[in-house]
Amino acid sequence: MNGDGGAAFNVLDRLDVWNPDCVSESAILADALVIAESKGDAVHFDESAKNFLQGLMLHVAGLDDTERRNLGELRRLLTAGEAEFFDVLGAMAADDTAAFGIPARAANTLMGMADKERGSVLSTARRNTAFLDDPRVSAALSRSDFDLSEIKATSMTVYLVMPANRIGPNARFLRLFISSVIAAITASNVQPAHRVAFLLDEFGQLGYMKQIEDAVSLLRGYGLAFWVFIQDLSQLKGTYPKWQTFLANSAKSFFGTDDYDTAKYISDSLGKATIEFETENTGKNSGSGLSGGGGSMNRGKSTGTSQQFTGRELLTPDEVMRLGPEHPIVLVRGERPYLLDRLNYLADSEYAGRFDANPYHS
Repeated sequence: MNGDGGAAFNVLDRLDVWNPDCVSESAILADALVIAESKGDAVHFDESAKNFLQGLMLHVAGLDDTERRNLGELRRLLTAGEAEFFDVLGAMAADDTAAFGIPARAANTLMGMADKERGSVLSTARRNTAFLDDPRVSAALSRSDFDLSEIKATSMTVYLVMPANRIGPNARFLRLFISSVIAAITASNVQPAHRVAFLLDEFGQLGYMKQIEDAVSLLRGYGLAFWVFIQDLSQLKGTYPKWQTFLANSAKSFFGTDDYDTAKYISDSLGKATIEFETENTGKNSGSGLSGGGGSMNRGKSTGTSQQFTGRELLTPDEVMRLGPEHPIVLVRGERPYLLDRLNYLADSEYAGRFDANPYHS
């Protein structure tokens, strides 16, 4: 995406309009394109936009001109003038056998809507594809320089790098690629020597993705492992209603925790230690008496110790927050918790000469 020889990947290349799998795969891509709202009528327009984008996507994937089979062409058709756009709808509706009838049904459904409803659906579809107007994004999705289906069969590393300030506006681009990788991995019957490691930094910026929610718990057997990075648990809770799924199916690393709720979760997960202590008891007694003109007095003193046991958090929430980023806590299912020292690759001799200068650090 920086013009310096970066690779490209056309997500529509996986859509074979003669294969029934194209129906489910195009639905996954349409779901990645539309970041859904959760309020009122917006839900209807979101779902209708997804359905239409799925149909238009399959129409584009089946065009005779292979150079046009990409999302750049989808965006062009979606924003074309009224006459050309309705010609496209007519072409989609004319063949109810193409791509198993999905384009035809999508076009007929849209044309059957009242003008106001159709306008809202198209507005939603256009808003969710506006990121394709960036020529660098469009170019990165225009062709395929590698075969994603080989990711389990051969040694391959794919880096998708984007400046932090552009992740939000281009979240749909990232979602498309992630959905394509998951689809490629689940479609492959190859059993890799090592699982495909999927590292997702700034995970919260991507928004809700059902494919990832399902993959975390279901796709281990397909040779896929996720490693996601979030700022705190509230970010995960705010995006995924079933956020516990991520924690229950993962090893967890925490460092530099500043959020109290996250620190409380860590403290509770660490459990308690039994503390033994002694208490000392001291007792005094005295007495006096008179008999037959005489008297007596006695005094006594007793001391004793006893052992007591109580539970105490291994680390309280405030102690967790005071650890800072240099002492990560790692929780692995079935093992005792780990309190580690974080290595600084800049200063560690083992990594000397194995990295380039970081332009963001002097």
